[in-house]
Amino acid sequence: MEARSYAALLLVAALACLFACQRDSRRGVLLVTLDAVRADHLSCYGYPVKTTPYIDGLAARGATFEQAIAVSSNTPVSHAAILTGLYPARNGVRFIHGFQAHRLADDVPTMAGLFAGAGYSSAAFVSAFPLVASRYGLDRGFGLYDDGVVSDPSTAMSDEGFVAIKENQRKGEETIGRFLDWMRKEKPERFFAWVHLFDAHDSIFMPPRDFVSDFEKKNGADAAEKRRHHRYDIEIAYMDSLLQRLAAELDTMFPWERVQVVIVSDHGDGLGDHGYERHTLKIYQEQLHVPLIFSGRGLDRAQRIPGEVSTVDILPTLLDLNGIAVPQGLDGISLRSQLEGRTSSAGRTIYAEALSPMSVGQPPFVAVIRDGKKLIYSPSSDTYELYDLKVDPSELTNLEGAPQSAGALEALKAELHRFPLTLDFKREAPLSAEDQEKLRALGYL
Repeated sequence: MEARSYAALLLVAALACLFACQRDSRRGVLLVTLDAVRADHLSCYGYPVKTTPYIDGLAARGATFEQAIAVSSNTPVSHAAILTGLYPARNGVRFIHGFQAHRLADDVPTMAGLFAGAGYSSAAFVSAFPLVASRYGLDRGFGLYDDGVVSDPSTAMSDEGFVAIKENQRKGEETIGRFLDWMRKEKPERFFAWVHLFDAHDSIFMPPRDFVSDFEKKNGADAAEKRRHHRYDIEIAYMDSLLQRLAAELDTMFPWERVQVVIVSDHGDGLGDHGYERHTLKIYQEQLHVPLIFSGRGLDRAQRIPGEVSTVDILPTLLDLNGIAVPQGLDGISLRSQLEGRTSSAGRTIYAEALSPMSVGQPPFVAVIRDGKKLIYSPSSDTYELYDLKVDPSELTNLEGAPQSAGALEALKAELHRFPLTLDFKREAPLSAEDQEKLRALGYL
């Protein structure tokens, strides 16, 4: 009897161990892209308004890259670089419209495909027309690509041919709800998911009145001349609250401590800096300097990493952290050694571009950044701008003609010309009237 009881106890213990091991094998990777959110409007990056209390908590428990640089100042180009680890000239996505180079090249591996190949369920949930799969091809590798941003096609266009902008983007709570519904239905042991939130891109959608009222009570309403910034801050704060809800609800079906989360933006926004409110036509730091935070499973060493990194580094870093082979020949590098405090990014050149201005007859720009020095080049006019970001982070003083900066200028010119600078692109067939109106309504035309 005792032997049987002992054997039964051993069986129970073995089953308990098996169950625990199965739970321990669970792992999730969650990529969150906050569209048009510049780093200097997050409180964890020193912004005086408390816009991101939840993200601040993630940052306090993980790694914050203080000088993350977006690859481009528009949505599809930047996201393509994040999802492939390749700069635009190599992944194929360089424009939002106007030219044929707007679709992901057929032979380019993607983050979703690489995770799927390692046994992860994969899904994406995007919030606006500039990421629809049919046009940009960013769905490759995903088991599900939820880009149904037009909730009611019958009302997406008016009788006069204008887009109802609210019908061509969706609120963050709907996108997050779609992700949570997928998790409930799929019940994955391992998952890679991308959640894209568009709320801060424009002020057409404002958060619920009670949220706005509460935010203003806590932070105070800005003066009338700063109203645009005030609305922008509220939208960022609301997305932050949605991420807190996501984490709480996800934890009821999948242990949050088993999730690795990356918070990043595809680009920033002008907000009037350099006389420009938006992002697509310029390439200053308000467009390129973005938040980048790694937190969660295996990333509980609180740290702030000061050197410049690129958003092309996200793919190789996540693969490396999860024991998945990193493809050869990527432009991005794994940041794992920086996360572990073994190396720095000193001496590395970061590249960015804004070619989409060509689509509306404006000059394109490319840029390189290295050790705090930034060179902006306009190929169409063959002109340069040089900035020392360490002493002039707002890029107010162009040092291009300064004698003391001649060495830095020539060094960065040499770095810049290591990248393809051709402007020889084929025009695409004219957009349909509907697609033109969608882009116009979202500020791209």
